[in-house]
Amino acid sequence: MCVLQAYSNKRMDLTEVEGLGDLINADTEAQRKQALSAMGGFKRKKLDAWREAMIKALAYALKNNNSNRVNAIYVCIGLTHTHE
Repeated sequence: MCVLQAYSNKRMDLTEVEGLGDLINADTEAQRKQALSAMGGFKRKKLDAWREAMIKALAYALKNNNSNRVNAIYVCIGLTHTHE
């Protein structure tokens, strides 16, 4: 199965595909280990944890009507929003 097909069929996520590319291009043992870690979902788990933390922070700021924090969180996640 080719990588593009695996990604298209959702058998691999983007971080796993990037890890595979890194593995193919690895020159050192350290690079190989890093690539294998990425392929195992390490990056995805870290990104998911950050996402959850941002969602919780946004919910807290919205609940407490803190527009400065809401706007800062939106900026961090790449959105533009003015909380009224």
